[in-house]
Amino acid sequence: MMNDAFLGTTRNLDLRQRQELTTTMTTTTHEKEKPELYKSVKQAAELFQVSEHVVRRLVNSGKLGHYRIGNAIRITGKHIDEYLQAHATPKIDSLPEPEEIHF
Repeated sequence: MMNDAFLGTTRNLDLRQRQELTTTMTTTTHEKEKPELYKSVKQAAELFQVSEHVVRRLVNSGKLGHYRIGNAIRITGKHIDEYLQAHATPKIDSLPEPEEIHF
């Protein structure tokens, strides 16, 4: 439970800022050491719902940005967003009329 001194120092913060501060103060050291900023190949594959082989192929071809830390490949949310935006299928409002087929 938060004491009155803590609440007094947060009085000028909005609710979201207080929640973030409270979360930061109550997070264990182990949780702070392992932020979810970086995804492994396995996690990225699960996110894309493809095999790890597909993710490795995208990384090795340079299509999916990444960091190498030793032998480990780490992919950030920014890398994933950039890949998805670059490979998004444009929305089609209406399909053109098919041409008449002559045999």
